[in-house]
Amino acid sequence: MVRLAGFLAISLFLLPALAVARSSGPARSTVTFIVIHTIGGPSCQDSSVVYPPIKGDAKEWMDYFIKDEVLGIHYVIDRDGQTLAGIPENQIANHAKGSNATSIGIELVNDGDGSDPFPLEQISALVKLLCRLRSSYSISVDDIKGHSEVDNRMCRCGSSSFKKKVDPGTAFPWQKVREAVFACSLAKPKAGNSDANPRPSSSIGSLSRSKPGVWLQALESTRLRTSCPHSPTSPGP
Repeated sequence: MVRLAGFLAISLFLLPALAVARSSGPARSTVTFIVIHTIGGPSCQDSSVVYPPIKGDAKEWMDYFIKDEVLGIHYVIDRDGQTLAGIPENQIANHAKGSNATSIGIELVNDGDGSDPFPLEQISALVKLLCRLRSSYSISVDDIKGHSEVDNRMCRCGSSSFKKKVDPGTAFPWQKVREAVFACSLAKPKAGNSDANPRPSSSIGSLSRSKPGVWLQALESTRLRTSCPHSPTSPGP
């Protein structure tokens, strides 16, 4: 608990004051790019880089983001293709350090280790969402980026260093996704179309507030999105 409190204190200091989490954020009028994440990512345990296995569905992970005091996300897509909206698109979410102001963040439930496959249902749901976002904001395919492209921070682990953000990882089918999204129509939504800035889905408010499972509690100790776990000598922002 003390270690977690320390990580939270450091995270609150390092993360931009402009971005907040839970189900709302500061208003904005411009969206210029999209950042694709995976829930999982590298962590340092006993001087070794490991990738904790990621379980759970979109509801469980959206509940996690809503309850978190620092992090935020616009969408979560699980392995079955279920897609849930969190922070509205016309508000800032704290999902990618230094790249929050005009981006939309999408989390995929995946280990992020380059080996865990992305099921067809998940990729199909992602492509559908990307096509709609591309049409709404005239976003080019080149402006659909991975988290690893916008965050190059390094962390110490034992006697070596590792890249903090590698998601969505080498298993992500970038070529197929980009080809599918490129084929989407660029027709802009009609005036007044509420799809351009959807509110969080009604199901978000009814999510369970029960105690997280053991696997989620384990992830709490690493704070994969906010710090270099067990790496006090890692570089700052």
